[in-house]
Amino acid sequence: MTTRLAAIAVTLLAVPRIASAQIIYDAPTPQVQVAPPAPPVYAPQPPQVYAPPPPRAYAPPPPYYVPRPYYVPRPIYVPQAPHVYIRERVRWHFRRAAAAILGALPPPPPPVIVQAPQPYYYVPQAPLPPPLAAPSCCYRPPCCAVAAQPQPQVYYAPGPVVLVRPLQKPAEWSSRIGLGVRGTGQVVNDSWNNLGIGGEFLYRMSPRWTLELAAEYQKNTSGPIDRMDIPATVGFRLHIGRPNWVVSPYLVAALGFDYATQDLRITRDEAYYFDGQVGGGLEFRIGQHLAITADARFDGKKRVDEPAQAVLATTSVDGKRVHALADEYGGQFRLGVAVYF
Repeated sequence: MTTRLAAIAVTLLAVPRIASAQIIYDAPTPQVQVAPPAPPVYAPQPPQVYAPPPPRAYAPPPPYYVPRPYYVPRPIYVPQAPHVYIRERVRWHFRRAAAAILGALPPPPPPVIVQAPQPYYYVPQAPLPPPLAAPSCCYRPPCCAVAAQPQPQVYYAPGPVVLVRPLQKPAEWSSRIGLGVRGTGQVVNDSWNNLGIGGEFLYRMSPRWTLELAAEYQKNTSGPIDRMDIPATVGFRLHIGRPNWVVSPYLVAALGFDYATQDLRITRDEAYYFDGQVGGGLEFRIGQHLAITADARFDGKKRVDEPAQAVLATTSVDGKRVHALADEYGGQFRLGVAVYF
C-alpha cells in the first residue's frame, strides 16, 4: 500500500518534467514561389514644341497722293418696240388677209452698233490694312495700273409701233340657230309637176358649214289624178365664198325619205322613196338675223317598196292612162327666208 502511494506521487511529480521534455513538430508549410516584380519602364517625355509667334504685318503708310479712280459708265439700254400679241383664234380663211396686212408693214430698222471706246488705265485705291493677326499672304499692296477694256454696246433704234386690229367675226356668226319657210317647185321626168311649201331648221356649225333639217308638203299641179308628196331630208350647205360676204354662194347636199300617194278612185297607190338631192344656191344676208335663200337642186328618188296588185291592175282613170308610182328624177327650185336667233 505504501509502495503504491509512493508510485503515484512519483508519477505526479514527473508529469511536468515529461511535459517540458516533449518536442512538438508542426506540419510543414507549402512553399509558394512568388515572381519577382517587373522592372519599372520609364517612358521618355514628349518633346516640347515651341511654335514661333506669327509674323507681324506692318501696313505701309498711305501714299501722299491717291489718284482719282475712273468709273466705267453703265451701258445705256434702249427699249425695243413692244410686241403686239393677238390673243384670238384666226380662221384659216382669214389668214391670207392677215398676212397681207402684216406684209404691208415697213421692215424694222437695222441694229446700230456703237464702237467701244479706247481702253483707259486707272490705279486702284490702296486697300485697308489687314489686322495684325492675319497672315502676311492675305495682304496685297497695289502694284501697277489696271487696264479696263469696255465692251461695245449694241442697241436697236425704236421702230414704228403698229397696232394690228384683230379680225372681228362677221355679224351673222353671233346668231346660229335659224327657223325658216320655203316654197318649192318640182318638175319630174314622168310629167309630174308639183308645188310645195315647207319649213326648215338651220344651224350654222361654222362660218362655212350650215346644217339643214327640212320637211315639205307637195301637191301636183297637172296630171290625170291627184298626187301628194311629203319629203323629209337632212342636208349640209357649204359656203364657198368669204363668210363676211353679203351675197354668199353655197353648195348643198341632202338625203332623206319621201312619202307619196296618188288617188286612183278605186284604190290608192302609196309609195316610199329614198330621196337624194344635190345642188347650189345663193344666200342674201340682211343683217345678222335675216337671210333669203334661193337654190336649184337635182332630185332623185328610188322606190323602196312594191306597188299593190290592185294598183298594178289599174291602167286608166276617167279614160286617162295611169300607172303605179316608180323611180323618179327631176329638178327642184326653192326660195326661202330664215330668221336667226
